[in-house]
Amino acid sequence: MEVKVAVTLNPTESRDKVSKAVEMLFPGVKLSGDELLEGEIQDITRFRELLAQRKVRNTFESILAKNYCAGSTYLLLNKQAAFMGKPNVFAGQELGPIKLEISCKEGEIHKIIWGI
Repeated sequence: MEVKVAVTLNPTESRDKVSKAVEMLFPGVKLSGDELLEGEIQDITRFRELLAQRKVRNTFESILAKNYCAGSTYLLLNKQAAFMGKPNVFAGQELGPIKLEISCKEGEIHKIIWGI
């Protein structure tokens, strides 16, 4: 399984704050780039814990399954909620999403979210 994150840095946004938003969900991620910040995520344990705390694992699992195509799936996450350490589905806000892309087999989606 390979997990990547990408987020567009808008002219009105602080690079530090956008980076912090991503790090709140995925501690230790190293982002690079100028207008498009990208990084590879080594450990999704914290993200799983946050999903469990908010009781949204089933919702996120359904979204990943719905978005699955040809060996990968993705989630679009809200930047502002992420800054507060809360994984939340992106709902079309003007700032744009944090895109989480996961290369996996379809049968691995449950393990991604639940860790089992």
